[in-house]
Amino acid sequence: MIDDPLELIRTLVGVTALAAVATAALWAFGVPHRFAPVYAIARGAGQLAFVAAVLTGVIADVRWVAWCSWSCSALRCGPRRCGSGEESARQ
Repeated sequence: MIDDPLELIRTLVGVTALAAVATAALWAFGVPHRFAPVYAIARGAGQLAFVAAVLTGVIADVRWVAWCSWSCSALRCGPRRCGSGEESARQ
């Protein structure tokens, strides 16, 4: 997954610096919820990790790729059958 371990370390240092600067600025201005950016960054990182794990599993399995491809084309065509020529006639 990670080719260079230093990349992860640099990312963590950057995110920590971002959270520290945001918290320090909000603290200096006396904002009551000064730790909100830290929670938002942590929540966003967790959501991205979850989505990355799901997409890695979906892309690695051919059955998921086929199902997603079929379901997306079915949603695009609606109740009509895909490939019937009706969607190309409208364009």
